[in-house]
Amino acid sequence: MKVKVTHKTVHFLSTVLRKLGNETRPRFAYAIARNQSRIKNVLEALEKGQKPLPDYQAFNQERLALCEKYADKDENGDPIKRPSPGSRPGEVENFKIVENLEVFEAEMEKLSEKYPTAVEDEEARRNDFVALLDEEVEFEPYKLKMSVCPEGVISGNDMVILLDCDILEWDVEDEDLAPPLASVAPVDEE
Repeated sequence: MKVKVTHKTVHFLSTVLRKLGNETRPRFAYAIARNQSRIKNVLEALEKGQKPLPDYQAFNQERLALCEKYADKDENGDPIKRPSPGSRPGEVENFKIVENLEVFEAEMEKLSEKYPTAVEDEEARRNDFVALLDEEVEFEPYKLKMSVCPEGVISGNDMVILLDCDILEWDVEDEDLAPPLASVAPVDEE
C-alpha cells in the first residue's frame, strides 16, 4: 500500500536509511536496501532541484574572488573573516572589507551588471525548492517488522521517521517490543 509523505520527509528518511544501511543482519539489511531503492528517484530529482543555477554559480565564484582580493588582510596576508550573525563558529563566515570598501563596491556593481538577474533567479529557485519540500509524494514502503530490527540500532528519532513512512511495524506476537498501552484503572461508581 502506498503512503503519502512530503519530499522533506523523504529526505529525512534517506538520512535514516543511509545511517542504518551498514547493518549486516540479512532481513534488516534487505528491508533497508529495498526502501532506499524505492525512494531513489525522488532523491535524485530533489538533488537536481537543489543545485544552484549556472549563472548564479559563476556570479558567486567571481564574487568570492573579489571578496578574497579586497578583504582586509591579517599579518600573514590572509583575508580576515568573521562569523556571520547567527551562525556557529566556522560555519558561515564573511570577509572583513573596510580598507578597500569603495573599490570592492565598484567591482561588485560591475559584477551585478554582468549577471543582472543571477541573484534574483537563484532566490526564486530556492523559494521554489523550499515549496517543493512541502509537497507530497507517494511511495510504497517495504515493511520492516520490529522483531527483525537489531536491538539498540534504531534511535527514537529514526523510529519516528520509519513509523511516519509506514515502514516499521510492530509484531503482534511480540508483546515485549510492542508500544506500551496506557493502563486503565477501574472507575469507582458512586
